[in-house]
Amino acid sequence: MRDSLALDLAEERVTPEEERLLRQEAIWLHSSLFPGRTMNHLAAERYASAWNDCFGAGRGAELTRRLLSAKPDAEAVEYALRLRAGPNLLTRKIQILLFLVEARGEYLGQFVPLESARHPYWRLAACGVRSLSKLLKGLLAARRLDLESHARL
Repeated sequence: MRDSLALDLAEERVTPEEERLLRQEAIWLHSSLFPGRTMNHLAAERYASAWNDCFGAGRGAELTRRLLSAKPDAEAVEYALRLRAGPNLLTRKIQILLFLVEARGEYLGQFVPLESARHPYWRLAACGVRSLSKLLKGLLAARRLDLESHARL
Protein backbone atom coordinates (compact mmCIF):
# COMPACT_ATOMS: atom_id res chain seq x y z
CA MET A 1 0.00 0.00 0.00
CA ARG A 2 1.28 3.46 -0.85
CA ASP A 3 2.26 5.82 1.91
CA SER A 4 0.21 8.77 0.72
CA LEU A 5 -2.98 10.46 1.75
CA ALA A 6 -4.87 9.51 -1.38
CA LEU A 7 -4.99 5.74 -1.47
CA ASP A 8 -6.81 3.97 -4.27
CA LEU A 9 -10.43 5.08 -4.48
CA ALA A 10 -12.53 2.78 -2.36
CA GLU A 11 -15.01 0.48 -4.05
CA GLU A 12 -17.45 0.00 -1.15
CA ARG A 13 -19.29 3.07 0.09
CA VAL A 14 -19.79 3.74 3.80
CA THR A 15 -23.18 3.13 5.36
CA PRO A 16 -25.32 6.05 6.59
CA GLU A 17 -24.35 5.07 10.17
CA GLU A 18 -20.64 5.14 9.32
CA GLU A 19 -21.11 8.49 7.59
CA ARG A 20 -22.79 9.89 10.71
CA LEU A 21 -19.88 8.61 12.82
CA LEU A 22 -17.38 10.17 10.41
CA ARG A 23 -19.12 13.56 10.68
CA GLN A 24 -19.04 13.27 14.49
CA GLU A 25 -15.38 12.31 14.29
CA ALA A 26 -14.61 15.34 12.11
CA ILE A 27 -16.27 17.65 14.63
CA TRP A 28 -14.39 16.01 17.53
CA LEU A 29 -11.03 16.14 15.70
CA HIS A 30 -11.63 19.77 14.81
CA SER A 31 -12.47 20.73 18.39
CA SER A 32 -9.41 18.84 19.62
CA LEU A 33 -7.04 20.51 17.14
CA PHE A 34 -8.68 23.95 17.11
CA PRO A 35 -10.12 24.55 20.61
CA GLY A 36 -12.73 27.28 20.76
CA ARG A 37 -13.58 27.10 17.06
CA THR A 38 -16.77 25.63 15.66
CA MET A 39 -16.49 23.40 12.63
CA ASN A 40 -18.61 24.21 9.63
CA HIS A 41 -21.07 21.33 9.03
CA LEU A 42 -20.29 21.42 5.31
CA ALA A 43 -16.63 20.74 6.16
CA ALA A 44 -17.72 17.77 8.32
CA GLU A 45 -19.69 16.39 5.36
CA ARG A 46 -16.68 16.90 3.09
CA TYR A 47 -14.50 15.08 5.63
CA ALA A 48 -16.88 12.09 5.58
CA SER A 49 -17.00 12.18 1.79
CA ALA A 50 -13.19 12.35 1.49
CA TRP A 51 -12.77 9.43 3.90
CA ASN A 52 -15.34 7.48 1.92
CA ASP A 53 -13.56 8.18 -1.37
CA CYS A 54 -10.13 7.26 -0.03
CA PHE A 55 -10.87 4.35 2.29
CA GLY A 56 -14.47 3.19 1.88
CA ALA A 57 -16.72 1.11 4.07
CA GLY A 58 -15.56 -0.29 7.37
CA ARG A 59 -12.02 1.06 7.19
CA GLY A 60 -11.18 2.53 10.57
CA ALA A 61 -14.73 2.15 11.93
CA GLU A 62 -13.58 0.54 15.18
CA LEU A 63 -10.90 3.20 15.63
CA THR A 64 -13.57 5.88 15.13
CA ARG A 65 -15.85 4.26 17.72
CA ARG A 66 -13.05 4.01 20.29
CA LEU A 67 -11.94 7.59 19.74
CA LEU A 68 -15.47 8.99 19.95
CA SER A 69 -16.26 7.03 23.10
CA ALA A 70 -13.23 8.35 25.01
CA LYS A 71 -12.41 11.59 23.11
CA PRO A 72 -8.72 11.69 24.06
CA ASP A 73 -6.35 14.45 22.94
CA ALA A 74 -6.27 13.69 19.19
CA GLU A 75 -2.92 15.37 18.60
CA ALA A 76 -1.29 13.43 21.45
CA VAL A 77 -2.67 10.07 20.36
CA GLU A 78 -1.74 10.64 16.72
CA TYR A 79 1.80 11.65 17.69
CA ALA A 80 2.24 8.54 19.84
CA LEU A 81 0.80 6.20 17.21
CA ARG A 82 2.91 7.74 14.45
CA LEU A 83 6.11 7.35 16.47
CA ARG A 84 5.33 3.78 17.56
CA ALA A 85 3.73 2.34 14.43
CA GLY A 86 4.49 4.73 11.57
CA PRO A 87 1.76 5.86 9.17
CA ASN A 88 -1.68 5.04 10.56
CA LEU A 89 -5.36 5.75 10.04
CA LEU A 90 -5.52 8.52 12.64
CA THR A 91 -2.70 10.36 10.84
CA ARG A 92 -4.68 10.09 7.60
CA LYS A 93 -7.85 11.33 9.31
CA ILE A 94 -6.06 14.39 10.65
CA GLN A 95 -4.44 15.03 7.26
CA ILE A 96 -7.85 15.02 5.59
CA LEU A 97 -9.24 17.44 8.19
CA LEU A 98 -6.26 19.79 7.93
CA PHE A 99 -6.45 19.75 4.15
CA LEU A 100 -10.10 20.84 4.39
CA VAL A 101 -9.52 23.73 6.80
CA GLU A 102 -6.10 25.09 5.86
CA ALA A 103 -7.42 26.93 2.81
CA ARG A 104 -9.96 28.88 4.85
CA GLY A 105 -8.85 32.41 5.72
CA GLU A 106 -9.90 32.24 9.36
CA TYR A 107 -7.35 29.44 9.94
CA LEU A 108 -4.37 31.29 8.44
CA GLY A 109 -2.85 32.09 11.85
CA GLN A 110 -2.95 28.40 12.79
CA PHE A 111 -0.73 27.44 9.85
CA VAL A 112 1.40 30.54 9.24
CA PRO A 113 3.01 32.68 11.96
CA LEU A 114 1.57 36.17 11.53
CA GLU A 115 3.89 37.85 14.06
CA SER A 116 7.60 37.54 14.59
CA ALA A 117 8.36 35.40 17.59
CA ARG A 118 9.54 37.09 20.76
CA HIS A 119 12.14 35.12 22.65
CA PRO A 120 12.38 32.36 20.00
CA TYR A 121 14.67 30.15 22.11
CA TRP A 122 12.20 30.06 25.00
CA ARG A 123 9.40 29.29 22.58
CA LEU A 124 11.45 26.49 21.07
CA ALA A 125 12.14 25.04 24.53
CA ALA A 126 8.44 25.32 25.40
CA CYS A 127 7.56 23.46 22.19
CA GLY A 128 9.96 20.68 23.17
CA VAL A 129 8.35 20.34 26.59
CA ARG A 130 4.88 20.40 25.00
CA SER A 131 5.90 17.66 22.54
CA LEU A 132 7.15 15.43 25.34
CA SER A 133 3.98 15.93 27.35
CA LYS A 134 1.85 15.19 24.25
CA LEU A 135 3.84 12.03 23.61
CA LEU A 136 3.38 10.73 27.15
CA LYS A 137 -0.31 11.65 27.15
CA GLY A 138 -0.76 9.97 23.75
CA LEU A 139 1.08 6.80 24.72
CA LEU A 140 -1.08 6.40 27.80
CA ALA A 141 -4.32 7.02 25.89
CA ALA A 142 -3.34 4.71 23.01
CA ARG A 143 -2.53 1.93 25.45
CA ARG A 144 -5.66 2.46 27.57
CA LEU A 145 -7.93 2.43 24.50
CA ASP A 146 -5.97 -0.29 22.62
CA LEU A 147 -5.73 1.92 19.55
CA GLU A 148 -2.51 0.68 17.95
CA SER A 149 -4.03 -2.49 16.50
CA HIS A 150 -7.06 -0.59 15.15
CA ALA A 151 -5.06 2.27 13.59
CA ARG A 152 -2.90 0.27 11.18
CA LEU A 153 -3.09 1.20 7.51
